[in-house]
Amino acid sequence: IVFFIGIIIILYVLDSVYTAIYENSFPRNKTQFILNLKEGEKLDYVFLGSSRVENSIISTKIEKLTGKKTLNLGTQRARLDDMTIFLKLLIDKKAKMEKIFVQVDYIYNHESSSDIVRSQAMPYIRNNVVIKDYLKRVDSNYHKNFYLPFYRYAVNDYRLGFREFLSSLVNKKSKINFDDGFVPLFGYMDKNDLEGVELPKSI
Repeated sequence: IVFFIGIIIILYVLDSVYTAIYENSFPRNKTQFILNLKEGEKLDYVFLGSSRVENSIISTKIEKLTGKKTLNLGTQRARLDDMTIFLKLLIDKKAKMEKIFVQVDYIYNHESSSDIVRSQAMPYIRNNVVIKDYLKRVDSNYHKNFYLPFYRYAVNDYRLGFREFLSSLVNKKSKINFDDGFVPLFGYMDKNDLEGVELPKSI
């Protein structure tokens, strides 16, 4: 019984420490970046989408051509629910947005969320109402992640584990410049990569 109680206490302590570090460190992903925006931030153009947005929209070039503050919030494998949570977080931050551009392609045929954005949101499951509602809708393990101490970090170890925790602890900056959000890709696309990709029948 003592051993069991000791394990529970350790899990609660680890959960609290991990959460505190993720909430107070430099942003290392786009979910954290949005949560760290100043309230009422002015963003003229906001781009939402998956890797096709992240790897294609060069915010700095748009700003240079138009003089408009531009933010690329494209995220690898993002789906509709992920774009929605980013938009809701921006609204919650009272961001002043002139225009919002949403990726429209075959992604509209798949109503689901990305494990990348889901895992990025886990540290805030108890402290942010917008994220709590999002995870309640898209996460099949919501109750375990919400109620069991440290469970969310253990099952998302590949994104929230000890290595990422250490990087956040020492405030190691991400390779991505979040003020731009553009991540270049190099090489050539194979035409076979487009197989089965089609525009939605309706939006």
